[in-house]
Amino acid sequence: MKDALEYYFKSLSEVFSAEQTVCILLCNLFSFYLENNQEGNGFSDDTHLFYEGKLVALLREADSYDVKEAAWTLEHMIDWDFINEYEPVRMKLEEVIRSLHSRKIHTPEELNEGIGAVLEFFSQDGQVMITPEDIRRAVADLAAPLPFETMAEFCCGFSGMGLEVLRRQKSGTLSYYGEDINRFCCVVSKLWLCLNGFWKADIVSRNTLLYEAEKVRPEEFDLILADIPKGTNESISIKWNDQRFTVNPKKTIYTDWIFIQDILYRLSKQGRAFVIVTKGALVRKNEMEFRRQVIEKDWLEAVITLPQNLYTNTNIGMELLIFNKKKQSDNQKKVLFINLSSFGYRRSRNQYGISQEGLDKLVSCYEHKIPNEDISRWVKCSEVGEFDYTLNPFFYLEMEKAEGEPGGNIELEKIASVTRGVQINKEDERVLSEYGTHCLLNIRNIENGSIAYEDCPKIREKSYAWREKFEIREDDIILTTKGTVFKMALVMKNSPPSFIGGNLTIIRVNRRCYHPYVLYEFLQSAEGRTKLESVQTGTTIKVLNSSSLMKITVPKYEEGTVQQVGEELKKNRERFLKKQQELEQEYRENKCSWMNLLKRGN
Repeated sequence: MKDALEYYFKSLSEVFSAEQTVCILLCNLFSFYLENNQEGNGFSDDTHLFYEGKLVALLREADSYDVKEAAWTLEHMIDWDFINEYEPVRMKLEEVIRSLHSRKIHTPEELNEGIGAVLEFFSQDGQVMITPEDIRRAVADLAAPLPFETMAEFCCGFSGMGLEVLRRQKSGTLSYYGEDINRFCCVVSKLWLCLNGFWKADIVSRNTLLYEAEKVRPEEFDLILADIPKGTNESISIKWNDQRFTVNPKKTIYTDWIFIQDILYRLSKQGRAFVIVTKGALVRKNEMEFRRQVIEKDWLEAVITLPQNLYTNTNIGMELLIFNKKKQSDNQKKVLFINLSSFGYRRSRNQYGISQEGLDKLVSCYEHKIPNEDISRWVKCSEVGEFDYTLNPFFYLEMEKAEGEPGGNIELEKIASVTRGVQINKEDERVLSEYGTHCLLNIRNIENGSIAYEDCPKIREKSYAWREKFEIREDDIILTTKGTVFKMALVMKNSPPSFIGGNLTIIRVNRRCYHPYVLYEFLQSAEGRTKLESVQTGTTIKVLNSSSLMKITVPKYEEGTVQQVGEELKKNRERFLKKQQELEQEYRENKCSWMNLLKRGN
């Protein structure tokens, strides 16, 4: 059916907007399903395939006023005047609807397949973002076996996760509460859930970012699901009377933690919540206080890194947080970190999925609470606190691997200092450029492990402390602190006087403890890059926090050996760069000579 619906979607999109196309297809899928499951409806004739008021008429016997209202709302989203006024539009529509009707949608499975396909095509246009099928399956696998009496889905969209969980329950009496700011999503959710037999579904259009005491009751749900909106994360302030926050931060915070605080406020004392967020929510320093609270209250049970590219309209990696306000005694004061990033597979040209092996390992780790040494680890809450309450699974799993290495490891802060570059505004740069003495290095000056000083703006120091903090020295390692691409370089001898800008960081190795060239080669290696990635934050723009960088571990070597190897690595690099310069010079001279020969020939 999916291929046929894709054809219908594209065909209708030639004359209707994407929103109108979706409304028309959904309205007909609901109608045809009801027709095929009602006796004596009188609508089998082709002349009655699609008309205004049909869906409402088919639901006239429904006990729920909300369902009838949802049907009326969906139908009134369709531009009937446009359809009735233009003959070519009506003919195109009748052709598609007649073909769709012939497919005979009888079962909830057929209905769900059709609705899922239509919504997926809609999301590919960037109009909405739906929770991918494999994430819905993963959450349902983890949540469905749990005991709960009341269930909610916040930022519910079309209630895909909630429906997946409800269909796994043997009891048909479970109530479902859904909440979303998008009224169209609420309408579709209401109809979709009811036609799957869940007539107790209560769907509310609400802006979660606004605190409304009369609409938000504490500890009201045993199970909460949420796929927090992506791509719209902004920083906003919290009102003084917002009861969802035990401590008002008195500063702006990113909205994903407002959603999380809302969920925790409304989660019952024995409840669990499954929340999908971007990695930034796990590591941003701005919301460290909220992470500290959930760790100290022992409400965080698991953090799961999902494969990248699971969503059709973004390649941002996602994390699944599992909150549990009543952990089993064996798991108290601990958090289970799981990394599923290696279990992705390509489902289509622009979307990945989670392999069955990955789903099986996830369920096994979570249900049995037995970590798999390759992908998961239990970490004490006290240890999480030692690392500024960062919740990145990558970080803790890489740390465990490092602890098992034969030579041992040492934290970077014990062998080097880490300094971020000078933050300088445009006006200061203009003033300091007069009688400039130092190059001002930025990301564009770091290329292929070297520093390009040509065309650098020149500035003078604003205070004498700049020379101690921001001036580069021989053997310093320079790396990008903030940017779309990660870069790294070594400072060579006889480099021109230079300061580093705010998007760069200096790692200055203590030569009595380590050798900078050994550290540079480690950071350049696959293992080193993995450790750096484990402390990076951000999605499109990668940010490397200095305090997190200092916490990474590097291999520990015997002191005499590390100095000897480091010096040989330095000599080797210097020879390489010298020969590279000689070859480049020879290449340019030969090219010029041959080109001159052509000119003389003419």
